[in-house]
Amino acid sequence: VVPLQKYQRAMAKAMEAAASVPRFTLCDDVDVTAMMAACARANAKALEGDIKLTTMPFVIKALSLALARYPELNVHYDADNVALIRFDEHRIGMAVATPHGLAVPTLRLTPEHSLRHIAAEVARLANDARNLRLREEDIVTPTVTVSNFGAIRGGSGHYASPVVVPPSIAIVAIGATRDALVPSAEDPTATIRRSLAPISWSADHRACDGAQLTLLNGAWKALCEDPLDILLAQ
Repeated sequence: VVPLQKYQRAMAKAMEAAASVPRFTLCDDVDVTAMMAACARANAKALEGDIKLTTMPFVIKALSLALARYPELNVHYDADNVALIRFDEHRIGMAVATPHGLAVPTLRLTPEHSLRHIAAEVARLANDARNLRLREEDIVTPTVTVSNFGAIRGGSGHYASPVVVPPSIAIVAIGATRDALVPSAEDPTATIRRSLAPISWSADHRACDGAQLTLLNGAWKALCEDPLDILLAQ
């Protein structure tokens, strides 16, 4: 008999609650070529001691900006009262694989938070999760969660069917980036090589319908594909 560890016990209880959620899934591909190039340029110019910039802060910043455009999705679903609980801040969960199981700390953001601030928070929360140092304020329930399972070294996978844990209303899972030839915007008869990230959303159909999710995804995807818009929003 192998007893579950701290995070594993919490996840087991969360999955039992998730079984009651009538969820639906939306899949898409996001062109992250420009985002990856922006990360490389930023890290090349970084000073000693600066936090290395990854795509995750861009993804989370873009999601915060998209939620600002669609605040009706920045909510919890209150099943007892059949109601939505809205928040001013954007509570975005971040799935972190640790030796102790899966942890989901939460960033509490507004559109004004800078990319560097988010990068610092992502690094801190990931480190604290792995070392069992998360604070109570770090584990509030998110409205939307991001799971970047494609970044797991040695792993493989593209699309998924992620699980929504109530009272959160949505989760987006990002698979392994792949190179692909796509039609050129300048010349439809030509193809260009791009880096595509497969993404899979799941949402609680009691709190979010298909039209709402596709609009949120469209806004988030557009920002991810043009990181200049993210930088200009700071």
